[in-house]
Amino acid sequence: MKSNNLKNNKGRMPLLQILIVFFLTMVWMSSCKKYLDASPDKQLTTPKTIQDLRAILDYNSSMNSNYSPYGAIACDDYYVTDDVYDALTDLVAKDNYAWGLIAETADQYLDWQYNYQRLFYVNVVLDYFDKVARGSATEADANSIKGEALFYRAFTMFTMSQVYAMPYNPSSAASTAGIPYKLTADINEPITRPSLQQNYQQMVKDLQEAIPLLQPSGQTLLRPNKPAA
Repeated sequence: MKSNNLKNNKGRMPLLQILIVFFLTMVWMSSCKKYLDASPDKQLTTPKTIQDLRAILDYNSSMNSNYSPYGAIACDDYYVTDDVYDALTDLVAKDNYAWGLIAETADQYLDWQYNYQRLFYVNVVLDYFDKVARGSATEADANSIKGEALFYRAFTMFTMSQVYAMPYNPSSAASTAGIPYKLTADINEPITRPSLQQNYQQMVKDLQEAIPLLQPSGQTLLRPNKPAA
C-alpha cells in the first residue's frame, strides 16, 4: 500500500511543479505588462526651453567627434609596413586599412551608430525648435541653434556618404542609391534609401538654410559658423 501511495505521489509531483511554474510565469508576465503599459514621464525627456536645445548641440563628444575616419584610413594616400600594421591595436582601423581582406569585426557598426545618433540629436533640435520657450534668448542666439543643427545634419551626411555611398557622378547620381537621410527624430518613421542625387540636394538645402542663421567667425571653435558652411 505504501509503495503504491509513493508511486502515486511521485506521479503527481511533476504535475504540481508544472502548475506552480505556470502560475508564477503568468504573474510575472502580468507584472511586466503593467510596467510596459505605464506612460513614461515625458517631462524628463522632452526639450522645454531653447537652453535645452543649446545643451544638446553643445554635447561635444557627439557633435564634434566620432565622424567616420574610415575613408581616409582605407585610401592610398599613405601606407604602413607589415610590422607597423601587425603592431596596431585598433582592429576596426586595421580592417579598413586592409579593406576587410584580412579580417572583419562587428565593431564596424559603431561607426554607423555614432553618426546616426548625432543625426537623431540634431533632428530633435529641429523638431522642437518652434515649440520650446525662448526665455531671454535673442533672435540671433535662437537662429544660431537652428543653423548649427542644419549644418551638423548636412556635414554628418556628407562624411557618411564618402564612406557608405558611391562617388558622386552627375550622369548617374539620380539612379545611384544613396544612404538614409533622416529629416525628423521620429523613430517610427519608415526608413527609405533615396538616390545619391537626393542626398546631395538635401545637403545643399540644409547648408543654404543654415548660412544666414549661423554666427559669423570669431565665436567659439566648438560651434559651426558661417565660414564653416
